[in-house]
Amino acid sequence: MNPFPTPDSPYKGLAPFEDSEVDALLFFGRDRDSQVVAANLMASRVTVLFGPTGVGKTSLLRAGVAYRLRRESGVDIRIHSSWIGDPGDALANLSPRTGSELYLMLDQFEEFFLYHEGDRVFASQLAEVIRRPDLRVNVLIGIREDSLASLDAFKAIIPNLLSNRLRLENLDRAGGEAAILGPLDRFNELVGAERRVEVETDLVTAVLHEVATGRVEIGSVGRGVVGDVTIDDRIEAPYLQLVMARLWEVEAERESKLLRRETLSELGGATRIVEDHLEHAMADLSPKQKDAAAAMYNFLVTPSGSKIAHAARDLAGYADIPEQDAMGVLRQLAAERIVRASSDNGVGTRYEIYHDVLADAVAAWRGRYQAERSVHEAERRRRRALGLAAAALVGLVLVATIAVFALVERSHSRADSRRARARELAASAGRVLPADPQRGLALALQAALLEPGVHEEDVLRQALTAANERSVMRADGPVHVARFDPTGGRIVTGSRDGKVRVYATGSSRPTLVMSQGAPVTAAEYSTDGRSLLTGGRNGQARVWSAKGKLRLTLHAGAPLRTAFFAVGARAIVTLADGGLI
Repeated sequence: MNPFPTPDSPYKGLAPFEDSEVDALLFFGRDRDSQVVAANLMASRVTVLFGPTGVGKTSLLRAGVAYRLRRESGVDIRIHSSWIGDPGDALANLSPRTGSELYLMLDQFEEFFLYHEGDRVFASQLAEVIRRPDLRVNVLIGIREDSLASLDAFKAIIPNLLSNRLRLENLDRAGGEAAILGPLDRFNELVGAERRVEVETDLVTAVLHEVATGRVEIGSVGRGVVGDVTIDDRIEAPYLQLVMARLWEVEAERESKLLRRETLSELGGATRIVEDHLEHAMADLSPKQKDAAAAMYNFLVTPSGSKIAHAARDLAGYADIPEQDAMGVLRQLAAERIVRASSDNGVGTRYEIYHDVLADAVAAWRGRYQAERSVHEAERRRRRALGLAAAALVGLVLVATIAVFALVERSHSRADSRRARARELAASAGRVLPADPQRGLALALQAALLEPGVHEEDVLRQALTAANERSVMRADGPVHVARFDPTGGRIVTGSRDGKVRVYATGSSRPTLVMSQGAPVTAAEYSTDGRSLLTGGRNGQARVWSAKGKLRLTLHAGAPLRTAFFAVGARAIVTLADGGLI
């Protein structure tokens, strides 16, 4: 009879392997790494194990090293991996069983610096434990590679802290194949022939190819991309476990006894499976719950991409949502293995992202969701504005229709009165136009509707022009010419009084005033906007800098009609009275 409980699946997904009989039976692909780490832990007072995010340090230490040492050597092993509370708890009660050696594993040590940055008391306490003459405690520190430099702060207190370092690499292809086939073989041993499940060789090859390092990448917009990899690239263990767990789940639902390559294709491949793990969980949330999740995700992932734990009450406060709503969303996300609850003495329950590899995906989902919400909100405002505009237009048309109908129905006996009223409105429109063009337009429109005569139409035309004016520039005399510069930011005018004036677009006062010496007949900018050409009735063409400095004076021999730049501003053409060019 099988002495161990039969697991539902031989694959763990994103859940780490634990220091248990069943998990140790299903833990494959790290035999050599487990031996090396165990040997260093037994031989050295301090060992530092580091590796990239998601490489599987926790699973190795628990199901590989700790289980191996307990089973083979009978040693006393302590594992501490929660750094939310008092870090001194990791060093409490370090008396081993009689006749047993004591090994202390400080896992996920990067979180110590996340929650206790600047704490030097713990470093001193750890140094005392390592140096104790009456008790040999061998210590292993498991830390993410991107946090390894943080241990420099401990080196002054523990000088040889970094002398024994081990880097844990991603699984090689042989290890990846063992991680697929080994658990399945062990599962078949536990369940017997009736429930035996096989796997296609093509599926193993395809999964290893698709979860090779760098192939599955959750980008800033939350979509996976496939990049070029070499044939000997290593394997991303979390993605391998997640893909195999999903394949197992689908085949089990179909009551299939074979893990098939075809099913992987149906699910969209490894990249889609990894993406959908988060997407499926979020799709089950209501819009209100998605808003709450997006707000809380902002505080569960640090700007550097690390996960960080918070209490539900704190998350609710940070996200400005009711605590009850926050708890409901967190429980649902925990059930989908997107977040998990963790607790430590004295601090209560806190929630954190379930696995390091989900941190980028969660941040990407939040960015994408907020972008989509912004688009939807803009569309909603646009539709509302269109509705209001349509209602206003209907109202305006209705008012105009009633006014026209009223005009048509009026008796001829009131014609003189109507005409008088229209003239009065037109006169009022003319008076208010300079100060209030919109009011003047409304009065002119009323006058035109009341009496659509020539005078009323002329006033209405003036009102429409005034209502559309952006600025009025005063030139103290008749303006003969006006031109924009190439950028549209300036306007040059030439007047009968012989002045050339430059205005900023929209301004009513000139920024520059130059003298032509005679009524101005030509003014224009060069194509690069750096030069200004003017001409006048005095027969002179003048070239100015953009700042109003006179550069050149040309004499045409007769009053100029016009002047302009030619050949890319390298030549000037003038037209003068008497047929002179």
